[in-house]
Amino acid sequence: PGSTPASDERGTPVTDWATIFPGLEPDPIRGVVADHEHAAAQARQAADATSEAQRIFRELRVGELTELKGAFAEAFVHLVGELDEQLADLTPVFDSLTGIFDRHADDLAALRGEARDALARATTRWHEMHEAEDGRAGAVDVLASIDRQIRRLRNLDDTPENADQLEQAERDRWRQAGEVQWWDAAVGRAGDELEASRNEYVGLVEAECVLIELTCHAVRNVPL
Repeated sequence: PGSTPASDERGTPVTDWATIFPGLEPDPIRGVVADHEHAAAQARQAADATSEAQRIFRELRVGELTELKGAFAEAFVHLVGELDEQLADLTPVFDSLTGIFDRHADDLAALRGEARDALARATTRWHEMHEAEDGRAGAVDVLASIDRQIRRLRNLDDTPENADQLEQAERDRWRQAGEVQWWDAAVGRAGDELEASRNEYVGLVEAECVLIELTCHAVRNVPL
């Protein structure tokens, strides 16, 4: 989000995945890097706040509260001590969450970079597929025209001139049939390359699912 649209190797602006492969979502990556960066910042602020609160409570325990007397003072000192210990437990929790969210944001940014590159490749392959199909269509049209010419010449009188034209047309047809075969192969190669891009899309979707699961596992295993 917010990034400059990618271009293919010829500088052609990249379309989206849904245009190249109807039925796919426009973006294989759903997560937003900024959201996880914000979560990391919030966890970092919480860690800093609990650390600061712990420092203040520790100063109270060894400072003014030690001079208080009586049952109330003892209870209060005990409460402050308990809070100090709980805050000491919380700080590493928030530190762990900060690291988890930072790693997720970094990994997600890397996935988004891979997705941009993959889309640029897919766009190039998509254009190459259309060029190959257009080339094949043009070659087929020329072959059909030659076939019509051959049929016409075969219906003419058997003169030397017509025989020469027919022989030339048949040679042209042989060469043109070879060109049609070349374009057929080009369409096949372009189709295989384009299918590789579809597989890249699927791989990116799966990679993000794995990343989400790893992050969830890390969060569940933060010691409390």
